[in-house]
Amino acid sequence: MELGKAYRYVDTLYSRGDGDFDYSTYVDVYLLEYDVVKETLKGIWIQDILGRRRFVNLNSRKKFACLSKEDALISFKARKERQIRILESQLKLAKEALLVGTKRE
Repeated sequence: MELGKAYRYVDTLYSRGDGDFDYSTYVDVYLLEYDVVKETLKGIWIQDILGRRRFVNLNSRKKFACLSKEDALISFKARKERQIRILESQLKLAKEALLVGTKRE
């Protein structure tokens, strides 16, 4: 009996070199599909292609996977926006630490 699918967008960073130590990187975004193997009152159990199972609480604000591709894309965008905020904060602190360290010379 097919219970449906759950979806999650992920990004993957790739590096490629041309043999002359000129490496470039690029990112690609993929949609992963998971089989829903069980439904409960609180959520679903999903299984990946390797047979690993994971519980997804459908009442949670942050879900590992979503029941629609549209919701999965919204979740992906929210994760990446949060990642950007975190990394911008870390960059700001690193620049500030460099400035403070430079003044001590």
